[in-house]
Amino acid sequence: MANPMEDWFFKLIGNEDIEHITYLLDCFLKFEKPIQGLQYLPTELNQLSKEKKLSIVDLMFKDSLGRYFIIEMQKFPFENLVDRLQYNAAKVLSRSLIVSQKYGELKDVYTICFLNYDLFVGDNNYVSWLLFHRDGEVQYPKGKLHFLFVEIKKWEKLGKFDSDDIRSYWLLFFTNPQLLKRMIELMTPEQEERFNQFCKIVALWDTTQYTEAQLRGYEHYIDEVRFTNGIKFQEYQRGIKEGIEKGERKGEKKGIEKGFDLGLEITMEILYFLKEDLISISEIAEKFNISIEKVENMKKKFNSIFG
Repeated sequence: MANPMEDWFFKLIGNEDIEHITYLLDCFLKFEKPIQGLQYLPTELNQLSKEKKLSIVDLMFKDSLGRYFIIEMQKFPFENLVDRLQYNAAKVLSRSLIVSQKYGELKDVYTICFLNYDLFVGDNNYVSWLLFHRDGEVQYPKGKLHFLFVEIKKWEKLGKFDSDDIRSYWLLFFTNPQLLKRMIELMTPEQEERFNQFCKIVALWDTTQYTEAQLRGYEHYIDEVRFTNGIKFQEYQRGIKEGIEKGERKGEKKGIEKGFDLGLEITMEILYFLKEDLISISEIAEKFNISIEKVENMKKKFNSIFG
């Protein structure tokens, strides 16, 4: 049978249930200002062309306050996971300003990652925040990138169920929906009233109402998603490599990164804007804090390399 966590996760994706996802985020992030007006955003953060898209995150949203939310689910250990999450969140942050806005207008980006394995070994915290930090007595804003890790396996091993904590009910829903159903039946009237919205979600997404064939269908769908994204990632890496090799053959001996002297990641972003003609040269110069002359020279080099 499908893993309960995966089955729930991808049913939400397929049905685009904004109300329930909003509730999930509010339960774990615990904002003073609850999320309102949540909307789906495209997950292709590295779209180098209209034909080739690279889906990096599982779900991405923006609310009416301008806050960005990334939801990821990791079933197996992923090498350099924290670095990858920071990289993806930074991409969202860098695209959150339009040309006329100032850096002070950047909006917060929240990443919540549900892990079906232990990431932070050696402590008993199954919910961990990773935040911008400054040593010293003087307080400083926490920055714009926020990361919340939920280690589900650690929560199971620690036996951390708390009947007064909605997060415990969510995690039991992910791991043992049958037990959760029995616990809901034993709730007091006060608990039923307090967790009424969650109980409605459980009734709607009850995996026992699906046949084995339907659950196998979801597993097949999940496999296709992973296979497709794996192929796209390989194509993306191959394209970058071929571009560098072509540049070297044309005389750029040190490749694209050295040839443009801005670093590979920034260079590729600028080349993308130039290739797709999305914004003007002056706007590119302002966005990346370089001179107009520099952008014009990059465009000439780009045309000479790639024709």
